[in-house]
Amino acid sequence: VPDSLPDLPEDALPFQRIEALAIAGNLDLAAARRQNQALATALGVARDFRWLGDVEAGLEYEVEADDQEKLGPSIAFGLPIFNQGQPEIARAAALLRQSENRVAQMAIEIRSEVRAVRDQLIRTRDLAEHYRDVVIPLNQRLVRLTLQEYNYMFIGPFEVLTARQSESDAYRRYIEAIRDW
Repeated sequence: VPDSLPDLPEDALPFQRIEALAIAGNLDLAAARRQNQALATALGVARDFRWLGDVEAGLEYEVEADDQEKLGPSIAFGLPIFNQGQPEIARAAALLRQSENRVAQMAIEIRSEVRAVRDQLIRTRDLAEHYRDVVIPLNQRLVRLTLQEYNYMFIGPFEVLTARQSESDAYRRYIEAIRDW
């Protein structure tokens, strides 16, 4: 068994670009952006073809009064005098705005989650460093001083055992902090 625990790795994580990396690598956000592009294309199509209106093409069959049958093509279209496709354009624009807001909200949530995880990583590393630099040395000093007092017969063996137990608890919490980090 080694005499001491291994130290924390000295290399720090790249926290300055972690939000940009999370935004660039999120597949849900990429899918939402693609949907946003499709809705923008649909809005452009609705604006470009609003003058066409309803166009119907078909085949027409007629029987005249003198039992003469007529078969031929038919086409019907509406003139966009009053209805110039405003409802379709407004609907497509509203769907595009909703999609843009959804994309922005997803990006905000991703950044928030990344910041929370980053802060938790920083806290756990700071906790592990605190145990390594402050708590464990203080417990080691406490054990040394308690052993001196025991050697001078000022205290009993139970106080030494309590100090050792406190030291081992500090080591255990240090190991847990490293594991959490």
